[in-house]
Amino acid sequence: MLRGANLAEALRYLTRAIEIDPNRAEYHLYRGWAANDAGQPAIARDSLMRALALDRQLADAHWQLGVMLRKQGAVLDAVRHLQKALELRPTRFEAYASLAECYEERADWAAAEAAWRKAIQGDPNRPYWRYRLGKMLGPQRGLAELEIAVQQEEQKAVREPWLSGAYFELAEAEFAAGKRAAAKDHYIQFLNLGRQDSPYRGDALKRLASMGVRYEQM
Repeated sequence: MLRGANLAEALRYLTRAIEIDPNRAEYHLYRGWAANDAGQPAIARDSLMRALALDRQLADAHWQLGVMLRKQGAVLDAVRHLQKALELRPTRFEAYASLAECYEERADWAAAEAAWRKAIQGDPNRPYWRYRLGKMLGPQRGLAELEIAVQQEEQKAVREPWLSGAYFELAEAEFAAGKRAAAKDHYIQFLNLGRQDSPYRGDALKRLASMGVRYEQM
């Protein structure tokens, strides 16, 4: 979806479209979707419920409602809508990612891993999903996914903020696997790119010191 000012503009156009024709479920869906992305849950809920009142088989309305409900802490209801979205539209792979987040919040790690893997299998070019899976699996099991996540994100012209955290998680996995040279490089990249107040900054400095590396900000 869109961002910032474009989201606000999209919401205005969609609201106007609904005023002209309030019986189009898709208009309510897209308004709810935009409101979700804009962090306006009241508008999102109203629009998505109206969309489903008009068309109970609208898969993306169930998906977006699941996204909204998870953010509000209603995880069980979110799971129900996300599962319905996938029943109606199995190729909405983002719903698997949203399900994985729900399962993580319930500490159902096996279900979360299965959902992340289904999301990635459906769309293997989503590095953030691989990062989340690798982070959840931890240093012993997450190395392969973290390596791919970082490689994919580094190829982008505009990189997402989560990349700094991925450098740390990858470095931890490499350190655990005995890949000290690679770990050193990624700890340094994390320290260069990450926030000064990151709770993992001290851990990275300690790891580097244990390898005889003195870090200096670049």
